[in-house]
Amino acid sequence: MPIDVLGNWEITIGEVLSVGTYSVHVITRDAQGAKSFLTALASLRIKAKSIIEIVSLDLGWFEIFLIVLKSDFYQEMSKKLCSYLES
Repeated sequence: MPIDVLGNWEITIGEVLSVGTYSVHVITRDAQGAKSFLTALASLRIKAKSIIEIVSLDLGWFEIFLIVLKSDFYQEMSKKLCSYLES
């Protein structure tokens, strides 16, 4: 894997990663074969594709579902409260 003079490198994963969080550690070897210390744990989060994008707000199916669910919940609670107050 090529590394530039600033230590930057990149890797391409040959398969599509599922939605979720992945932990990544890196160990390097120099030209003589000496290993580096294990890097600090880094997390890589794969999100579902956004359905709606508004400025910097990205909404996927899960977020839209939560908004609808919350909206339905408040509408139902409002109906129950009105019904209770009317009786």
